Formats: sequence, C-alpha cells, structure tokens
Amino acid sequence: MCYRLLRGMFCIPFLLLMIIGCGNGEEGITRESVVRSFEEPPNYYPNTIGSRWVYRSPDGFEWAREVTETVEIGLHLYHVFNYDPPIEDARFNFLKTPSYRITRNRVLFFVGDEIDRAYKEDLTDFLRESYQEFGDIKINVNAVSQEELVFFRIPPARGIQWEVIDMRASGNVIFRDQGNFILPFELNWVNTGIVTRLESVETPAGAFDDCFKIQYDSKVTAVVNEEEEELLRTEVQNIWLAPEVGVVKIEDEDGITELMEYAIAE
Repeated sequence: MCYRLLRGMFCIPFLLLMIIGCGNGEEGITRESVVRSFEEPPNYYPNTIGSRWVYRSPDGFEWAREVTETVEIGLHLYHVFNYDPPIEDARFNFLKTPSYRITRNRVLFFVGDEIDRAYKEDLTDFLRESYQEFGDIKINVNAVSQEELVFFRIPPARGIQWEVIDMRASGNVIFRDQGNFILPFELNWVNTGIVTRLESVETPAGAFDDCFKIQYDSKVTAVVNEEEEELLRTEVQNIWLAPEVGVVKIEDEDGITELMEYAIAE
C-alpha cells in the first residue's frame, strides 16, 4: 500500500511535465495555463504598512485610516489602523476596529472587551427605555463574547456564509416600585456574514470590477422567565470588497459610505 502511494506521488509531477512539454500552445494544457492555475487569488484586504484609505460618510463627514504598525496582543501579531480623526470616543462600530490580523483563510478583527462594553451599554439603554413606565428600576447586565470577530473568509466566493461573532448577555431588572420584583433574562446575539454577489461598483475613488458584496445579518433571541423568544432578525450592514483595494463601499441604516481616495503601499 505504501509503495503504491509513493509511486503515485512521484508519477504525478512526471506526467505533468510531460503534458507541459508536449503542449503546442493551441489546445490542451500549456505551460502558461499551468502557471496561471497556481497563481494567487486577488487580495481583497491589502495590509501593507503605509496603505491608506479615505472615506466619506452619508452626512458628508470624511475619515481616513492607515496601516501604521504591527503589535503583539496575546499570542497573535496584529496590524494596526490609525484613524483620522481618532475613533476613541466614537460609538463602537465593528468596521472601525484598530487591530486586525489575516490568516490563511480569514480576516479577523480584535475587539477585546470593547464590544462587550458597547453591548452592555446598548442593552442597558434598551431595557431602561422599555420599562421606564414602571418607575424606579435597577438593571444588571453581564455581557460575554469572543475577543475576535471574523470579518470575512478568504478567498471570498458567492454563497459562502460564516459566523461573525456570538455574543451572550445575562442579568436582571429589579422593579423597586413593584416590591423589588426581579425579572431575570438571557440574551443571545449572533451576527453572520454571507457573500451575496459579484458586481461592479462606482465610487468617487473610481470604478471597481469584481467586487464581492457581503451582507451582515443579526439574530437576537431572549430567554425571560425560562421562555425563549426570537426578538429580532435584521440586516445590519453591507460592504463591498474590491480586489487589491479592500473596502470601497459600506451601506447601513445611516446610508452609504464611499471610498474617496486610496494609496496601497508596495
């Protein structure tokens, strides 16, 4: 068995060379066609240090980000985005994270506990607004998620779907004006991504062919008093990735953000 396996492994390169050598360039397999078959797919997320992108938000606000350095966080090496203007005080947006890394088949954003804090704040605000008619209430929320989210899978292709991030929260609402009645709850928020189509995109920075459109959806389920209910399923954002450029267009509830200019460092 081992002998036949080894013999087969050595025969394949030999037969490949024979086919390449016998090709006449008009039909069949040629040296050029074999070389093309081993070419790297287009890079849909360039990350060379010095690369810079400028975007314009729906309200006309322009912001830029540039890859400036690499840093070690835990066991991984991440590239770092520098934003202009800075995003430290901005509300959390998973498309505006400062650190990311690229593996063989994924682009991952480091979110750490920042996304947990944002989730906790949003959930607290939502519960306070929902139960404000009941008077004095106290809200306790504990949010837990992964330190990284999966921005997209490499290489992108139509129909590919993946889990971006899975976040869970638990806690309770104490109704002080109702005899300190306690309402426990658990929430699960799952964000998924799917590559929906391949199309051309026009932006102020130019026209881009072969752009992959990625749609991000969210599903929220809740368990209150041991009863499970699906609260929300919605389309969160759409982004378009152009080969050798990266993100060229973003669409969300606020409108469309477009690429204004860019420079990819070699």
